[in-house]
Amino acid sequence: MNILFYLHEFCYPLRGGDRIRIFHFLDKLRRSHSLYLVSLTQFGVEQESLEKLRPYFQDITIIENKKRIVLWKYLKSLLTGVPYKVIHYTSKKAEQAIRSVIQRYNIDVLVLDYFFTATESIR
Repeated sequence: MNILFYLHEFCYPLRGGDRIRIFHFLDKLRRSHSLYLVSLTQFGVEQESLEKLRPYFQDITIIENKKRIVLWKYLKSLLTGVPYKVIHYTSKKAEQAIRSVIQRYNIDVLVLDYFFTATESIR
């Protein structure tokens, strides 16, 4: 089965319960499925971290939320009344990347690690 993960943050290095949980989940799934990743990041991803996860995924796409974009999202939340977390995890680039991976690799299942990633980015 082809499984696409859309993560609200890059899951390596392993610090914090969310990352550890996802990592162990991936470790089990990769044994019998093809895994793909689209991940948001606010602080970039170190090459070493990327290389640690390459064996787990057939394809990795990183979407960086740059600081100026984050500041704009705070303002947008204040002006629209939409909760900041919903706006923060909404990304046109991520939506395009998800659609592209789904089409390219005939994805069977999309896994969202965080509720807020599901609200607007995936339609």
